[in-house]
Amino acid sequence: MLFSGGLVIVILTAVLLHIPSALIVAVIIPLSLLFSFIMMKYSGLSANLMTLGAVDFGIVVDAGVVMVENIFRHLAEEKPKDAKETLEIVRRGAQEVGKPIVFAIAIIISVYIPLFTLEGVEGKMFHPLALTFVYALLGSLLVSLTVIPLFCYWFMKGKVEEKENPVLKKITELYSPTLRFAMENPVKTIVIAVATLCLSLLIVPFLGSEFIPSLDEGPILLRTKMPASIAHSESEKMAVTLEKLIMEFDEVETVVARTGRSNTGPALDGVESTDFYIGLKPRHEWKHKSKEDLINAIAAKVKSMPGLMYSFSQPIADMIDDLIAGIRADLGIKIYGEDLNTLASLAEKIQNEVSAVPGAADMQREQMLGLPQFNINIKRDVIARYGLNVEDVQDIITTALAGKTASEVIEGAKRFGLLVRFHKDYRDTPQQIESILVDTPTGAAIPMRQLAELESTRGFVCVMREDGRRRTAVLANVRGRDLGSFVAEAQARVEKNVVIPKGYKVVWAGQFENQQRAMARLAIVVPVVLVLIFILLFGSFNSVRNAGLIMLNVPFAMIGGILALFLSHQTLSVPAIIGFIALFGVAVQNGVIMVSYIMQMQDKGLSAKEAAWHGAHVRLRPVLMTALVAVVALIPKIASSGTGAEVQRPLATVVLGGLISATLLTLILLPTIYAMLNKGHKNGHKNEHQSPSSST
Repeated sequence: MLFSGGLVIVILTAVLLHIPSALIVAVIIPLSLLFSFIMMKYSGLSANLMTLGAVDFGIVVDAGVVMVENIFRHLAEEKPKDAKETLEIVRRGAQEVGKPIVFAIAIIISVYIPLFTLEGVEGKMFHPLALTFVYALLGSLLVSLTVIPLFCYWFMKGKVEEKENPVLKKITELYSPTLRFAMENPVKTIVIAVATLCLSLLIVPFLGSEFIPSLDEGPILLRTKMPASIAHSESEKMAVTLEKLIMEFDEVETVVARTGRSNTGPALDGVESTDFYIGLKPRHEWKHKSKEDLINAIAAKVKSMPGLMYSFSQPIADMIDDLIAGIRADLGIKIYGEDLNTLASLAEKIQNEVSAVPGAADMQREQMLGLPQFNINIKRDVIARYGLNVEDVQDIITTALAGKTASEVIEGAKRFGLLVRFHKDYRDTPQQIESILVDTPTGAAIPMRQLAELESTRGFVCVMREDGRRRTAVLANVRGRDLGSFVAEAQARVEKNVVIPKGYKVVWAGQFENQQRAMARLAIVVPVVLVLIFILLFGSFNSVRNAGLIMLNVPFAMIGGILALFLSHQTLSVPAIIGFIALFGVAVQNGVIMVSYIMQMQDKGLSAKEAAWHGAHVRLRPVLMTALVAVVALIPKIASSGTGAEVQRPLATVVLGGLISATLLTLILLPTIYAMLNKGHKNGHKNEHQSPSSST
């Protein structure tokens, strides 16, 4: 955060070549942060990864940059002779950009409204982010309209000279002929822009999609399952063997195994389940290039153990997935129905189909059947012929296998039941149980095999229910590709090759379910917010034409964001979508500042073309400054590799790439279209609904 703030000050100084101006703008950073922290305190937000990561200094200082640059330009051009003239120029310069700044900040705040409609995990993660960012923007607006003009009056009383920046001069020399060509050939310019937008949209299907990039917690969690019939002693031997196998990797520092889990947690696990917590050494001691390579190497070793089902996760992520969705994997395919055998059969078929999809890893299904059972089904017609009833036979079975209380042993005040039970030499095997003799009323002793059907079967390990229905699930992690395309291919295979009986239902859950819910909600709310932005713009300019012109920034700003994701090999995730939402606000803000000044020039008597040309050149520096400051402030987030960087990186990448395309649009396409649409209109604020006669 401090590094980003320092970069912002350096960039402002380099562009303006005036240290006081840069320091005045920099005042916004601590004051807006102070305002944010005060509001966070009263709204119950803590300082954490999401709240602190929301503060983007590049966007926060935009209002101050525009305000200081405008006042600085007026002071340099008009050269006041005394403090009274300085005060008047500062007041006039602040009023000139005050209204556009207020509307621009209001628009940026409005684009964050969709984040407050998110539910579930995504809502818990991004509500604090949106709220903190809104607090920072409100603090920035308050400081820009009050403190900044005051500081400009205090510290710019002397001679203010606008030094020529050689870099900015070179940019202007390149910009002027480019803008002239665009304004002389508006149709060609628009066609090129639209073609570029269409080409970028064609890239979207190749980006892939996922819910939220996984946070790298550091440790690895290896979850294993053995057959439900395994004994505790065998499970312990397996755990020791796996611990030694995992410790062979140089990257591993410690391994802790936990067998079984009581019902105090979210689920109950038997001795067949063992979780391994794998602590890792610092990255510079690793031999494998990445954590994914290390997991693949460990998986190759674990795979050699027969009868073992396993999956890799992270401790916190595994717990959150289990608590929220009941699925400990990236993807959970839930199958609902009544018959357990049918559910098990469907789960096996779906697992076979999904495992054939490239990218499938750690495939397993919830164990429903497999616990050994020995069933004794009494033959009622047979025991009736011997003069026996069901209770007689059951008493013998209970006494032989489980034991029966025959008396009590008293020791002082304590009483103990005296249990009578067959010796294990007479009840330990199915053959011995079949040979148990049952006395009949006539005095005959009949073996159990004649009185009942005895069979060894696979019993139920666990019967899961959800929403009042029985269900099982197939679990899979995805490695080496995005979740969205993997699920699409898996769904196609299952739909084609697996017949789902009537009364049974398949639901694709886990991270994929969260992703679908978030995308569906944003698909409804974002268009509503864009309409709200248009209404705000219309209220500001009283012109449908100019409000629509500024709204053109929104789709064209997407070009850079899409290309940035594609070139950085990142997927279209919820943080990336939120990056696009933030980008829309910044793009509209630049358009408001540009168009409002062009309209002011047109109100002074210039033609639409002259006003667009002059306004574009005057606003070149502040637009470049705001874009450059925002880009530089985002670089640390993109380059960061610390905890939480995985969530912040897609958002920052989209905004950075989008700012580049949005800046080009604001400087070239927007003045060109303005001159074309307002050709023949002498007044930039002309009411479009007035008739020509009434207007005259």
